Amino acid sequence: MNGIMARALPVIRPLVVAFVLMFAPAVPAFASDFLTGYDAYQRGDFAEALKFYRKAAEAGDAVSQVQLGGMYKEGVGVDKDPAEAVKWYRKAADQGSAGGQISLGVMYDFGYGVRQDYAEAVKWYRKAADQGDATGQFELGLVYELGHGVPKDLGMALALYRKSAEQGNSFGKEYLAKLEAKGVTTAASAPAVPEPVVAPPPADRRVALVIGNSAYKNAALANPAIDADIVGASLTRAGFEVTVVKDADFAAFDAALTSFADKAQGADIALFYFAGHGFAVNDGLRARNYLMSTSADLRAVSDSVLRRDGLPLDDVIARIAQSPKVTLAFVDACRNDPFHRGGGDRGFARIKVDVRRQLYVGMSTTLGQTALDGDEGKGSPFALAFAETMSTPGLRVDDAFRHLRQAVASKTEGKQTPEILQDDLNEGSLVLVHR
Repeated sequence: MNGIMARALPVIRPLVVAFVLMFAPAVPAFASDFLTGYDAYQRGDFAEALKFYRKAAEAGDAVSQVQLGGMYKEGVGVDKDPAEAVKWYRKAADQGSAGGQISLGVMYDFGYGVRQDYAEAVKWYRKAADQGDATGQFELGLVYELGHGVPKDLGMALALYRKSAEQGNSFGKEYLAKLEAKGVTTAASAPAVPEPVVAPPPADRRVALVIGNSAYKNAALANPAIDADIVGASLTRAGFEVTVVKDADFAAFDAALTSFADKAQGADIALFYFAGHGFAVNDGLRARNYLMSTSADLRAVSDSVLRRDGLPLDDVIARIAQSPKVTLAFVDACRNDPFHRGGGDRGFARIKVDVRRQLYVGMSTTLGQTALDGDEGKGSPFALAFAETMSTPGLRVDDAFRHLRQAVASKTEGKQTPEILQDDLNEGSLVLVHR
């Protein structure tokens, strides 16, 4: 039995992970603990399953290591812990377990529990595929189709999907059929793939920090980590040096801001983008807008507890905006208090940050209202519109944001309209991508 992490979407892939249980002989020395854990898992006694899988995993059973990693990844019988999942997947992968190799590859693919690294993901997918594993063949085919960590090659993707499909893999069959429906039936019929269009490096220095927080303990969101990839890619094309951080607890959030503030020293443009939970919290004197880290206790009744693991938006901007010539901040976090502890709407309140420099702050929806997270795995309406409009060649930031507002309103059938919170840009200035 392998707790292989299997998932796939055509272009923008969410972190969708499921156990694929396949029978395989356990090493005799571990058989008793492994089988006891398996039986407990099937009964739904996850604490018991965790106990016996751990015993077998610690004794070196790769199958149990993959299962244990999957339980930590999914939070089954234990709190979610992506880093712990990576540890067990790596132990199994290092023993040559295809299930461990695929699962570890997925974690690198999506930057979950480790820093995102497509090349490292490809390495582990390839190891599994080289063993003849159908899921490994599918995953390797998918990265060739997408061009993640390897040059885009539909002919190679076709060949790998076919190998996977021939072994009965449902994903391999599905994606093989999709390519064939596009007329790709042989490597020779695969169309030439053009090089990606990337804006030439601008003369000015521009840096960006993109944070996407999905994995909140008791109020998870479907799309912010995906939004981070969408937005990060669009900013890279616009010539920014981009840092993407996903599922940041308070310490990681604060560290990312400190590092980014240092990187922004002397930059011509510094851009900050946040997707996740955020809402107004009373600090004793007034309502302040807090961006919440994933360690926040969103069930807390006390405002002081809520504030503990959140960062005030005005403080975040002030930390970043001290040195750059222009600071841009975009917040897709008017998602309100998920447990609505009374006292009116928890949308964002008005702010005014005085940094004596050019500053532009855009919000994903009208003040006091909430934003939509969007269909799971597809990105939020705001993130999708941001990627489509903000890097349009020749458009000033103000004009691009107006296009963004129209796009979001259209995507949400008028339920959400972004708003400019602060605009201190010089008149007629700032085009992100010149024609």
